[in-house]
Amino acid sequence: MQITFHGKNCFLVKNGDVIIAFDSLANLKDKINIATSSLEGEAKNGEKNFDWPGEYESNGVTITGISTFQGPRSLDAEISQEKNTVFLLGIDKMKVCHLGHLGHKFSPEQVETLGDIDVLFIPIGSESKLTPERLKEVVNQIDPRVIIPMGELTAENLIALGKLLSYEVKPAEEKIEITKNSLPIDKTDLIILKIVN
Repeated sequence: MQITFHGKNCFLVKNGDVIIAFDSLANLKDKINIATSSLEGEAKNGEKNFDWPGEYESNGVTITGISTFQGPRSLDAEISQEKNTVFLLGIDKMKVCHLGHLGHKFSPEQVETLGDIDVLFIPIGSESKLTPERLKEVVNQIDPRVIIPMGELTAENLIALGKLLSYEVKPAEEKIEITKNSLPIDKTDLIILKIVN
């Protein structure tokens, strides 16, 4: 599985002949088989587009959309908060999760639905709906094997993220190839990706 970052919250995940776009952007050049969007009505470019909660399967990929909100959970959340869909994909014997514009911790039921996450895409920067403290809580809830940040990847934001999560910030890479056997064991790796066009 190959992962590239295309700016904002957009990642391409390629596995064999299947190309998946998380929070797809209009200027992508690749032919997208599956496109997801954390915001309803914004999924585009895919042969199959998903921007709502539910369980699906396409091109041998399992897709689970989990209904969440862009702000803190509350009794009035369904009325007062804008919705967000967290997407969980099962691909090449791995589980990949994109938080989108999540603004709160997961409920115990949602943590159970997520299960063991191999790769987690997390938002950072001024457009992130998660405070640093809440982001740390979410990462601890999920305990992924690989974390890849998205959003505003400035040096300042990346250094702050490394300190927040107590991870080493390594130089950015153009792409990453991940297999089930190459995943870290008993630890979490923080991987920074450069924006590619």
